[in-house]
Amino acid sequence: MTAGRLGVSETPVQDGLSLTYVGHSPVRQMMLHQSHVFIDRGAFLGRADSCLLMVCHQEIMDALRQHSLVGYTA
Repeated sequence: MTAGRLGVSETPVQDGLSLTYVGHSPVRQMMLHQSHVFIDRGAFLGRADSCLLMVCHQEIMDALRQHSLVGYTA
C-alpha cells in the first residue's frame, strides 16, 4: 500500500507527457503536477515530518481514476 495521499495540482496532466515519478525536490505530500508525480518526502533530512515514501503504481493509477484523470493506462 502506498504511504501518503496523492495531492493534485490545478494542472495535473500535461498533454503528450507520460506519467513520470520524480524526486530530488522534497515535498510535504505526494503531488501530481503536469504529469509528474513528485514522491520525494525528504527522508534524508531525518525530521519528524519527513519520510521514505514507497509507491505502488497500481494505487497511483486508482487515485488518478478517483480524480477522473483516466487518460493514463497502467
